[in-house]
This record gives sequence, C-alpha cells and structure tokens, in this order.
Amino acid sequence: MKDWNPPLLITHGQLDFRVPYSQGLAAFTALQRIQRPGELLIFPDEGHWIVKPANVLEWYEAVLSWIKGLTRQ
Repeated sequence: MKDWNPPLLITHGQLDFRVPYSQGLAAFTALQRIQRPGELLIFPDEGHWIVKPANVLEWYEAVLSWIKGLTRQ
C-alpha cells in the first residue's frame, strides 16, 4: 500500500461473486488509513459488471467527474 499512488476511485457491485464486496471496501479503508484521497462508489444491485441503465449513467457521471477533478489539480 505504501507504493499506491492515489487518488483512487473504487467502484464495486455488491453482488459481485468474482471480487467480493469486502475487498473493495478493504481497499477503500486502506486508503483512508494511510490518509490518501479516494472515493468509493458501491452499486448494491450489481455484480461484476455495472449493467443496469440507471447505474451505468451514475457510473459514467462519477468517472467523468473524477477525471475532471484530477485534471483541475
């Protein structure tokens, strides 16, 4: 973790059977513990891929907003 070069945006589907939700949460918690900037976006009704139309829009808006924020720094 000491070599992580955040900021990081972590997005996760809570129903993901490939990568358990707890791993996304653990990664975000680790960021907080080392006092690095990051955000966590959880989709309770999605699995490994974000596919529901409303969630896809939210995902794209979050990612594009995140990128815009990075380019302003």
